[in-house]
Amino acid sequence: MSAIWIALAEPASPDDGPQDREDSTSARQEINAGLVALRQGRFADAEARCGEVLEHHPYAWRADLCIAEVALRTGRPAAAVLRYRHVLARHPASLSARLGLVQALLQAKEIDAALREIELAVEHHPGRPEVLIHLGQILDRAER
Repeated sequence: MSAIWIALAEPASPDDGPQDREDSTSARQEINAGLVALRQGRFADAEARCGEVLEHHPYAWRADLCIAEVALRTGRPAAAVLRYRHVLARHPASLSARLGLVQALLQAKEIDAALREIELAVEHHPGRPEVLIHLGQILDRAER
């Protein structure tokens, strides 16, 4: 399961993004359009839409996650790692950002760093099946 879809189920935080109701609705609509573009494989469109939201609402962490996912899917693990870490600096308990970071580190072949991140995910989210799936991926790659 992609980390971005987990993010949609995570509870909102007071610093999630725009405070003005009208701007908030507009930003959420644009993020949702970016997520649809991401799901359809229109990566440039997804990145542009979510990037525009971040220009006006730098705390819109779901837009950051969308851009991180684009970077991950387009083979830019270093950019994805930076974005996921940026989100985690503000939302350290974000499972979606943590698992996305694990995927980016795996793509970058940084197995030890991925293992450390999955350990943090297990600590903060015990019993979550997504965490166990990612742990299995790490162990599988470590055996190769």
